[in-house]
Amino acid sequence: MRLIRCYIENFGKLSKFNYEFNERLNVIEEENGWGKTTLAAFMKAMFFGMEYKMGKSITERKRYMPWNGNRFGGYLIFEMENKQYKLERFFGKRDKDDTFALYDLARNTLSEDFSSNIGEDIWKVDRDSYEKTAFITLNESDLLNDIISSKLGDIDEQEADMEASSKALQILDNLIVRIKPKRGNGGLLGEKQERAVLLKSERKECKDSLAKMETNERWISEKEQELLEINQRILAIEKEQAKFALYEKKKHYNTIMQEYDSAKKELEAVQEFFKGKILTVEEMNRLEEETNEFINQKSNANSYQLTEVNKKELEDLSNQFKQGVPKSYELDECNSILTSLSNERTKLDTYVVSSEMQNSLQTLNTKYGKLNPDSLMIESYIEDYNQVIKLESEANSIKADMEHVDKKISDKKKENIGTKVSSLFYAGILLVVAGLFIAFRFPLIGIVAAIAGIILAAIAFARKKSSIALSDSTLKALAKEREQYLNKFSHVMKKRDELAAPYTAFLKEIGDNSENIFAALARAKSEWTEYLRLKSLLHEIEQKVSVTKESADEKKATVEKFLSKYYNTSVLNDYEEALKDLRKKITRYEELERLENAYQRANEIAREKEAYLKPILLFYYDTYPDSVKRAVSKIRELLIKHKEKLTVLEKAQAMKMDFEKKHTVSDLEMVELPTDTQESLEKEKLTYMDKKEDIINVITNYKKDNDILSLKADKMEDIESSMLQCQEDIDSLQKQIDLLTLTKDCMTDAKEELAAKYMGDISASFKKYINELDSKKTDKYHIDIRLNVMLEKEGQLHDSSALSKGMKDLIQICMRMALVEAVYKDVDKPILVLDDPFVNLDNDRLSHATSLLKKIGESYQTIYFICHDSRRAV
Repeated sequence: MRLIRCYIENFGKLSKFNYEFNERLNVIEEENGWGKTTLAAFMKAMFFGMEYKMGKSITERKRYMPWNGNRFGGYLIFEMENKQYKLERFFGKRDKDDTFALYDLARNTLSEDFSSNIGEDIWKVDRDSYEKTAFITLNESDLLNDIISSKLGDIDEQEADMEASSKALQILDNLIVRIKPKRGNGGLLGEKQERAVLLKSERKECKDSLAKMETNERWISEKEQELLEINQRILAIEKEQAKFALYEKKKHYNTIMQEYDSAKKELEAVQEFFKGKILTVEEMNRLEEETNEFINQKSNANSYQLTEVNKKELEDLSNQFKQGVPKSYELDECNSILTSLSNERTKLDTYVVSSEMQNSLQTLNTKYGKLNPDSLMIESYIEDYNQVIKLESEANSIKADMEHVDKKISDKKKENIGTKVSSLFYAGILLVVAGLFIAFRFPLIGIVAAIAGIILAAIAFARKKSSIALSDSTLKALAKEREQYLNKFSHVMKKRDELAAPYTAFLKEIGDNSENIFAALARAKSEWTEYLRLKSLLHEIEQKVSVTKESADEKKATVEKFLSKYYNTSVLNDYEEALKDLRKKITRYEELERLENAYQRANEIAREKEAYLKPILLFYYDTYPDSVKRAVSKIRELLIKHKEKLTVLEKAQAMKMDFEKKHTVSDLEMVELPTDTQESLEKEKLTYMDKKEDIINVITNYKKDNDILSLKADKMEDIESSMLQCQEDIDSLQKQIDLLTLTKDCMTDAKEELAAKYMGDISASFKKYINELDSKKTDKYHIDIRLNVMLEKEGQLHDSSALSKGMKDLIQICMRMALVEAVYKDVDKPILVLDDPFVNLDNDRLSHATSLLKKIGESYQTIYFICHDSRRAV
């Protein structure tokens, strides 16, 4: 098992973080606060999930969750048994929000080789056991738990039993503490004992309550007799006071009668106006509505009425629109046609052939009009010209070759006509002559010289004859070669003349005598193309002009037909202005017609409303009022007054009837005012009322006190029964404590005997590692069954807590490595995580420690976190 790579999306301080692991020692050196502990926690969380704790303590989940509360996590890529996996975990606010996925990277598919408890699946240990072994920090903690104990004891098949045994011991301990705590007087037993004391106290209170209840009853009886006498006196006073009340009622009745008579007279005065016909609310509302409408319509009629000038204007417009007022869409359509007509006239102005274009077309027509060539023919002329150039070049080459042959022939002929006898011949003759002269003095030498001269002359003559014969054959060959060149030259020149004749004639016909034939042909081709373009453009313009003129004429006729209904078109110069004028007249005509119609309608409605109002107003008034508005307002005011007076009368009548119903009026007439004043009677009554209230309060307090005392006294029997039950519970709990304590002691002894089995292997492994650090003191270290390290000094064992911090750290690391060898011997080697464990070491011990770390890295893949280069294992 080895780590390959990790990626952290978000985890505490780390975000978008990548790291590649090597197979042995991985040193991560970063300053404090960078996130080394965070990275270590991330790797642990990937294999074992997040730590779960109840309560408000800051857990790993809270510590490493991003501030925004989003999910956090990442992935690890690792290799196991030659297979690579991608382990992906993301964490939320709660366990149920966490996600887990394992991928087989060879297939890129989800793998079911391991569950979400992948750390336990691989190393067969839980999170706590992993932290106590392979996760090495400076934290001092109890290294032993049930899973580690079972691993060390080599009893994997009984691991569940060991865990159950530990849980059983914990349960026993919890039960004992629950009954009787190790310190203090709490627990079930303490509660029962406290309960017994409390019950004794309550029983005493019950007895005291019974005695006090008897005393209170005597007091209550005395106060109730005193209360009876006071009530009788209060009743006598109230009878006297009642006379005052009757007298006040008599005065009140007289007031009611006065209000009733006054209201009745005022109502009769209002009713006189309405002559027995009171308008209902609906009738009055309608009367006001009709009045308002009458006034509004009269006002509208005045505002809508046309002047004489307006009436004449309306009459003239009516005559103009006797065929009907054109619709808005007809005006818009006519305006659209005018716009289109204007656009087409503008187009006609643009369809003009420029004088420059006309001159160019006339010039080109004069030049090419009769010939009617085409672009392909001129292109062929250019190709022929290019071919002629090639032929002329070829002819010049042939001519040069032919001149070269002529020069050879000339040179050869000069050679034959030149010196007839060679120098060798003349030398022989001279030698013969010299020999003859020498012979006169030296005959032998002279004869030899003469003979030599004759031989030389003979040789020279023979060579000359052979040279003449050779020269004649060469001349024949050169003449034949020249004839071949001449024939080839004639053939090329003939072909050249044949190709040049057509374009030469063409250029002559168009009047182009330029010496640069290629330029002339190119110019002719360009001019011909331009000539065709101009002819096509002229034809296109002529067609557009024809079509546009025809469309413009049709539109003009349509506009004239429309406007002729309302104008004399023969005198119209500007149709657009005529259309604008028509729109204005239509608007004016519609406005005047609307005003006239509104005037007629307003008058008609006013007459209808007046027909409704007149009989009503003449019923209430002797003559038809000048101001209808004021007359109707007066009716409304009198209706409101009538309603108010009627309400007052009904209220006074109701009060009269109610009073007469509740009281006998004849009896009230006999009532006289008492001799004592009401104030003196009330003062006396209040005095007795205060005494009465005090007595009632005293009686009430006694009764409440007795109620409470009665409740306490009633509990006497229950309390005594509870006291008996409480003592039985105390005896039972004491027996349970004795039994549980005995059971716990037996199980603890058995567990410690089992733990003693693994002490030899652990001790040997521990001494192996401590020997790497301090070989002289190996035998002085001893380990107990709880994996606590003891130091032997002067024949006595001492706890390791007395050692320096650095030495305690080394002992902790050696013990962890001893546990790793023992716990993981039958599974894949774990990934060791060391979170800067050598910070407390001096230089000498640090050297030994880093040396040990390098050896550990050869056997285990190790992640070594440090914050300073001095502790780097190099």
